[in-house]
Amino acid sequence: MEPIILTHERIAALSRINRYNGWVNRDYSVLEHSVIGALTLREMGESRMVQRAFLLHDLEETEFTDMIRPHKQKYMNDKYTKDVRAWVRNLSIETGVPVHVIEGWAVARMDDMMCMCEMPVVYTGDRRHTPYIKSQQAEIASDMIKSAVYMGGAAREQFWKMWYA
Repeated sequence: MEPIILTHERIAALSRINRYNGWVNRDYSVLEHSVIGALTLREMGESRMVQRAFLLHDLEETEFTDMIRPHKQKYMNDKYTKDVRAWVRNLSIETGVPVHVIEGWAVARMDDMMCMCEMPVVYTGDRRHTPYIKSQQAEIASDMIKSAVYMGGAAREQFWKMWYA
């Protein structure tokens, strides 16, 4: 059976969706965020399953669009939440990555760390509440974000390279 959700077209779309509703000082895609986070998790010694989960954790944004967390919390209703959860369950079934890993603490922790690394580098909005973090992993992620090495096609290539590794 051919994949329905995890397709090359959907990954290409994710490489063109900007983070932070476009409030960035350069093109910084959701896919770039996902690839850098997964690479950082690999550096931290996390399992391939957790790395794959991080690669997938924002894939629903190709269906439901990227929305910053405060807007999701404020404007999204129960129907939206149920639809996203059903979509993620289908993604889990198709890819073999369990929902509890996609929505688990390791992915959430890395997502938060990535956000803190992204804020001073690419986000142009209000940063007054951005905590400063200092760790080797944050330094690695920040350096990759600054370098823009995983923009566009490079992010797509790295995604598939990691997916099939």
